[in-house]
Amino acid sequence: MHSLGLLLVGAAALAGRAAGSASTPPMQLTLENRLGEEVELYWLDMMVVFDPGFTPKKNGVAPGGGSFTVTVYSGHVFVVAASGVDDVMEIGPDVTSFAIMGDGYVAAWDPGDRKLTVAIDRDDAGDLRAAYSVSEEHGLSEPVCTPAHSGVRLGDSSVVVPRVGFGCAALGAAAPQSVQTALSAGLRLLDSAQAREWYDERGVGEGLSLGVLTGAVGSRDEVFVTTKIHPRDFGYDSAMAAIDGSLRDLKVDHLDLVLTHFPKCMPHICGAKKTTWKEFLDTFRAMNDAQRAGKVRAVGVSNVQEHHLRRLEGACLDAPGSASGRTDSGCRMPDVVQNWFDPFNTDDTVRRHCAKHGIAYQGYSILGTQYLHRPGNDGTNPVLQHPIILKLARRKGVSPAVIVLRWALAKGVLALCRSTKAEHVEECAEIYRSLSEGAAAVITPGAEAALDDESGACTAWTFTREELMEMDSLTDYIVN
Repeated sequence: MHSLGLLLVGAAALAGRAAGSASTPPMQLTLENRLGEEVELYWLDMMVVFDPGFTPKKNGVAPGGGSFTVTVYSGHVFVVAASGVDDVMEIGPDVTSFAIMGDGYVAAWDPGDRKLTVAIDRDDAGDLRAAYSVSEEHGLSEPVCTPAHSGVRLGDSSVVVPRVGFGCAALGAAAPQSVQTALSAGLRLLDSAQAREWYDERGVGEGLSLGVLTGAVGSRDEVFVTTKIHPRDFGYDSAMAAIDGSLRDLKVDHLDLVLTHFPKCMPHICGAKKTTWKEFLDTFRAMNDAQRAGKVRAVGVSNVQEHHLRRLEGACLDAPGSASGRTDSGCRMPDVVQNWFDPFNTDDTVRRHCAKHGIAYQGYSILGTQYLHRPGNDGTNPVLQHPIILKLARRKGVSPAVIVLRWALAKGVLALCRSTKAEHVEECAEIYRSLSEGAAAVITPGAEAALDDESGACTAWTFTREELMEMDSLTDYIVN
């Protein structure tokens, strides 16, 4: 019998060796469980310092007679634990890689670009044992198609959302000039809101007017304009008034997308004011009626979790005749969900829900600005300064911001970027311009998976499978 706690001692002893080979390609590992009981698979990240309070992460469960597949990096040690007993065993590519340290089996290896299958059973003495088989290389160095469409069509409507847009939060007095700069660079989506604490819609409207006046854009209709209703304005009548206020401040005759900014009031955004779910639903009804009246082209929600979307679906609000966001029963659902999304916060549950229901998913704070607002932050952006992102930026000769934005697009996320610096805005605009060079100008949510390299709709600039796996592995990174 070997306890998981005792194994940590052996794992820590190999931490330096594993961390040193972290740049090697990943391996696909399949665990085959030949026991009549379930087996749990844990990983121990060797890039951290183990302490008595460290808890290994359960990566999956292989039921009796079942299997489980994971991606293995050399910075990890994987631990198999039989359910209901105190048996644990660490797994490596072959028996010779095992070293007995204390009460645990410890393995270290260089994964390489290949597949590994590990079959778990028991020997005659009842102890866990593993048999290994390694297959040929599995092509992780091959490029992955990133769809080259420039916009996402919302259902069967005529509304197309640009895949890259300009976030207008925290621009302050620079809002008019920053918006004009973004439009001059070629961006065609402005993401604003009624939250006066963070946004200046009059300044955004002034910048849009200047963009038209100076010829940066031919007309206002070339620009996709988004606003968000603050929870303090929840309720049917107040939401209608808020929509009219945005039309006035932005100096436009319609809004392309209106979102609820949050699902309810919270102390840090509303003070002592509280809101109810009924007021949220009444706000959503007002947004739908504004769409019927031609003031709004699409509606959505922001900063939500999956249970909010399920609850909204359960309320089964009537959908306007031209609305795209409808369930099979005709209930109104959002056209767009806008949530915080970055390499460390990938919002997988909500994104899966959106993909299943044909809802476009838009990410904000993709470049890590959320972490800059945390108490005690010293100005360090953990996203743009992460070693993996810096390594990929050096390899491809681009900035870390370009790596992160391109990765978000490869994940099917509509990307918002915000900056008052012209060079950063130009980086975002260059990415947007490159998307329109592909064969498919517009696509619907969830259709990205249907595209491949032979479709003629891939961007010239792309990631390899290995690089995407490296980026995806950052979701386990914990930011203090």
